[in-house]
Amino acid sequence: MSQPLLRHLGPRQNLRGRHLHNLTNRRVAVAGPVAPAERVLASDDLAPLVWAHFLQPKYTPQERNEIINYMLINSTCWRTAAHLLWGNLEDILKLLDLLDLHKWEYPKINRQLRGQAYLNYITAWEHFIRGSQQFERFILYSEAVLSVNISSVTVVPGVFALISSWFVDSTMSPFPSLRQLDWSEAAADNDDMLHLLAPSLRALVIRTFDFPDAHDSTEVFQQWLARVCVKVATVCPEIKSLGLEAATKLTLAPATLRYFRSLDRLDVVRVNIDTGEHYPAPQSISCLTELRLRAFEGSSALFECLEQICPFMINLRIIELQSWSHRYYPDDPDFIHHIEALRDMPQLEVVLLHFVNHEFRFSDHHLLTLVMSWPRLRQLALTFQIERKTPVPTIQTLGRVATVCPELRAISLPRLMGIPACDKTPLSIIAPHNHPLNEIRIQHLDGDDSVRRGAEISDVLSAAFPRLLDFYVNKGFQESQNAVLSPFLLRARVTFLDTMNQQAPYLYC
Repeated sequence: MSQPLLRHLGPRQNLRGRHLHNLTNRRVAVAGPVAPAERVLASDDLAPLVWAHFLQPKYTPQERNEIINYMLINSTCWRTAAHLLWGNLEDILKLLDLLDLHKWEYPKINRQLRGQAYLNYITAWEHFIRGSQQFERFILYSEAVLSVNISSVTVVPGVFALISSWFVDSTMSPFPSLRQLDWSEAAADNDDMLHLLAPSLRALVIRTFDFPDAHDSTEVFQQWLARVCVKVATVCPEIKSLGLEAATKLTLAPATLRYFRSLDRLDVVRVNIDTGEHYPAPQSISCLTELRLRAFEGSSALFECLEQICPFMINLRIIELQSWSHRYYPDDPDFIHHIEALRDMPQLEVVLLHFVNHEFRFSDHHLLTLVMSWPRLRQLALTFQIERKTPVPTIQTLGRVATVCPELRAISLPRLMGIPACDKTPLSIIAPHNHPLNEIRIQHLDGDDSVRRGAEISDVLSAAFPRLLDFYVNKGFQESQNAVLSPFLLRARVTFLDTMNQQAPYLYC
């Protein structure tokens, strides 16, 4: 540890073990006067700033270990250190390893119990674990956990149900301060996640996945999902964000959401909305500010869902709809007629509508009609196919769009008409001075002379929108390879719902 910091920390005292919980009396005595630096390191607001400073490359791992070790053995700072180390717990196995008494008693064993072997061990040694100092450490560090990712493949069903039963109040969550939980479930009869729910929870992501030889059917998973949603809404009344994701196609009854009263954000991936069910009460969705529905079902089901719920979402600011169903040719080809419900929501700021395999009509008039419905737009992204031999928006229309939406930062469109063949008229775009638009993405640039006069288009764009970022600025090699016209017209992209890839890669359209 650096010498200037040591001088402020005061004399080292033998405080080892003072940070451990006493299950009967949770007060921790402070030995002697508190040094100024100790007050800083004990502050929930200042300690993270100090720790971020020590994470800079100029400090060695040894120096970082020294300061964190001092905090852990100091009766004033240990709570803050616990939050720094365990607050964002990406690997739950590191915490569960504390209960492997043999691993800590005999370090040379160097074993790691996983899956069913771990459950068998803590079941067989339950009596010894509950009375051990390692269980005290587990309680201490689990109370500091704010965010955790858990998969029921590595932590088999029954582990958290057993650990929860060891507490004086078995209904209490092992993570009483938990604010964010990311849970991946592979068995529809597993209720372990319900033992982790705490009133402090604000964000929950539930991912369900199964295997080809699994005995759990889609219907069973749907029942499990509905049961979990009811429990979450009851135990976590202040939850703000809910994410539901399925590896295979599931169906969610909208009525399931009627139990929630405080949701700000709802993100549904590969979970179809059953439009035949009763819809949730208005008060359960009136708080939503962000709604994302991404599924493999057709757009007609999504549009029908919007008609039912949009009138009640008076606070909605962000909307994303995405359908990866087969090619679709609607009876009414005009795109704007399908989103009338959204056009009645002038408060929208981010609108992302992706129907990659669908075909609609979309012209200058359609684009201007949309943006005039949403004057507060900051981002607009539209992905679909435009009918052949029908008009498409022109590049000059971007100036009128910018006039209507003074806060627009990014726009993505299916196609733009650049410069038609034999058009000798100088290209011009009339836009507000110093408009904040910094990104333009399209799928195709029409016009026979668009490529030949590409330099002219780029110059006009940079003059009309001086804040445009070219693909060389924080965009990377892939963006430069997928640019429609260098350097400002980037290729439109959408997050691809790949069932085999949890990273959700971008698909360039």
